[in-house]
Amino acid sequence: MANEGHVAIVKRGVAAWNAWRDENPSILPDLRKANLRKANLRKVKFGEANLRKANLRKANLRKANLSEATLFGANLIKADLRRGDLRGANLSLANLHRANLRGAYLSDANLTHANLTGADLRGAYLYGTTLVDTNLTGANLTGCCIYGVSAWRLTLKRTKQQNLVIRNSELTRWIALQNILLSSDAANRLNRSGNSWADGDGLSVCTFIRVPRGAAGSRV
Repeated sequence: MANEGHVAIVKRGVAAWNAWRDENPSILPDLRKANLRKANLRKVKFGEANLRKANLRKANLRKANLSEATLFGANLIKADLRRGDLRGANLSLANLHRANLRGAYLSDANLTHANLTGADLRGAYLYGTTLVDTNLTGANLTGCCIYGVSAWRLTLKRTKQQNLVIRNSELTRWIALQNILLSSDAANRLNRSGNSWADGDGLSVCTFIRVPRGAAGSRV
């Protein structure tokens, strides 16, 4: 269970919480199973916090710092996470149904078995993100940055995935990709070509695409 003292500080408001974090940088917040439903947590400092199975349904987490936080099994249904910093966060088994993750930073985050049905991920940063057995049914991935993503056995029914973007750190420009999460036949063809790889169902293709330095952008 959560540390009651930590929960009490959160409920005093973001300003009080952030001040406490600044004064106590060595303390890792324990907010396990905390009920923060519909809480206004805009720009809150939850970095490295333990929010395992916390109830953050419909919470306002816009521009919140959740980097390296543990959100295993958390309820984030309809949460507002726009421009949130979730780099390195553990979101395994989290419920992000219809969450707003537009422009969120999810680099190196773990979304294994996460529920992202109907989620808005437009323009989100997914560099090195782990997507294993992730449910993306009805999600909007338009304009996502997906360089180095690890994707296996995704559920992609009615998923919008136009204009996906890959950026190689050795290149100085962006390469826009259309529908990188391909159908079974297309994925298998790419897999055989050696330019990328897919899982056994051919539904999840990683973005290891060889592009010479200085080459023009390409579409697949």
